[in-house]
Amino acid sequence: MFRRIEVPGALFNSAMLLAADAMVESGLPGPGRRWKWQEGKSCKFFYTEYGWRRSGHKVLARIRSRGFLAKIIVVKENDRRLNIFYRDKWQVMLAWGGKK
Repeated sequence: MFRRIEVPGALFNSAMLLAADAMVESGLPGPGRRWKWQEGKSCKFFYTEYGWRRSGHKVLARIRSRGFLAKIIVVKENDRRLNIFYRDKWQVMLAWGGKK
């Protein structure tokens, strides 16, 4: 399963800055040189199972401790509609649009 933390509404930027700090503190690595932004694609980062256990819970706890509401988006790894553009053991960058 891939998981993503989303904060709705106008508080998004504040909560995501808080989340970015928590990610760095928990040791989540950056995508590195292999990562290439796919222009015109609506790609989103999700946690892998390993990344969720090691970092995602900490990030979510920090967001919620500051009073922000957050929801978790869960996607099955074997969903054929997913196009994966980058993946390491912590995170995956994907977009929808494959086979149904």
